[in-house]
Amino acid sequence: MRRKTRKIVPKWEEIFASLGDGLVVLDTERRVIGINPAAERMTGFSAELVLGHLLEEAFSENSQVLKMLAPSFREGRTTTLREVPWRGKREEKAIVDLSATPHLDEEGELVGWILVFRDITPIKNLEEEVRKGDRLAMMGTIAAGLAHEIKNPLGGIKGAAQLLAREKLSPGLSECLEIIVKEVERVDRLVSQLLTFSRPKSLSVGPVNLNELLDSVLRLQQEPLGRKKIHLVREFDPSLPPVLGDGDQLYQVFLNFIKNAMEAIPDGGGEIRIKSRLMMNFKIKGGEGMKPVPMILAEIHDNGTGISKDDLEKIFTPFFTTKEKGTGLGLAIAQRVVHEHGGIIRVRSEKNHGTSMQIYLRSCA
Repeated sequence: MRRKTRKIVPKWEEIFASLGDGLVVLDTERRVIGINPAAERMTGFSAELVLGHLLEEAFSENSQVLKMLAPSFREGRTTTLREVPWRGKREEKAIVDLSATPHLDEEGELVGWILVFRDITPIKNLEEEVRKGDRLAMMGTIAAGLAHEIKNPLGGIKGAAQLLAREKLSPGLSECLEIIVKEVERVDRLVSQLLTFSRPKSLSVGPVNLNELLDSVLRLQQEPLGRKKIHLVREFDPSLPPVLGDGDQLYQVFLNFIKNAMEAIPDGGGEIRIKSRLMMNFKIKGGEGMKPVPMILAEIHDNGTGISKDDLEKIFTPFFTTKEKGTGLGLAIAQRVVHEHGGIIRVRSEKNHGTSMQIYLRSCA
C-alpha cells in the first residue's frame, strides 16, 4: 500500500522572510508594518529602526529617491525606479532597483503598498570593472605603439644636441642645448612609463618584509623630508609576517605613494605617519562571497592639502593629474601592481585635511 505524501505548505511569514528580494510593507498611511531580512540587509536599516514609522521618517536619508515613488501613492499604480542610489544608516552606498506596488485586499480595496528592493551594486561594479579593463587594454595598445614611434626620434634629437654642445657656441646657445637635452630626457621618462603601463613586467613573487621595504624607501627620502621640515612618524608592527610579492615592484609603489604624500605638504612643514599592521579577519570577495583573509595593511597618512571629492574619483585614471609637471601614470601603475598582487587600495581624503592611502597585501601567514 502506497503511503500518501503530505504536502507541506509554508506559512506566508516563512516565505516573506526567505525571499531574496527586499520587501517593505506599508499600510494606507505609508507606515512601515513589515520588512524582511533581505530588505534590512539591502537598505541598511533594521526592523527595530523602521517598524511603526512613516516611510519618509524611516528612510529619511533617501527622501529624494522616495519622492520619485509619488505616482504610485497618488494614483494607485505600480512605479518602478531603475538604478537609483541608496544610502544606509551608516552611510553605506548601494545602487538598487526599487518598485512600489499597491496592495489590494480580496475586494479590490487598497490596504497599503509593497516596496520591492533589488540590490544591483555587484552587477554595476562588475560592469564598471569590465569597462575599465577594456579602456586600459585599448590605452595600453595605443601607448605601446606611440612609445616606440616616439623613442627613436627622441634619441636622434638628444644625440644631435649633444654633438652641437661640443662646438664653441655662445653662452645663450649652450643654455638652449642644455634645455633641449633636459626636456628630451623628461619626455623619454614619460615614454618609459607608457611602456611600463602598456606591458607590465611579470611578477617575481617571494616573501617580502614590508617593514624593511618601507624603511629602505624612507632612507632614500631623508634629505627631501628634512628640507621640507616634514616630521616622520613610524608605527610598524614588529611581529608582522612577510607579504607575498615582488619586492622591486612593491618598492616602486610605496616610493610613489610616499613622494605624493611629501608633495602634498606645503613648504612650511607637516607630518607623515606610516603604519603597518596585520588584519586577521579582513574580508575580501571570493568565489563563495566574503571570506576572512589575513592581510597586511600599510597606511601612509599626511596632513597636507588633501584631494577634492571630484578629483578623488579620478586619481587612478591614466593620465589624470593635478600636478603641473605630472604624467598621470604613477598612481595608475601603482594600482595595477597592487591588484596583480591580489591586494587592494583604499583612499580617504578631504580638501585641506590630508590624505590616507591604505594598501592591503596578502600575508604569507
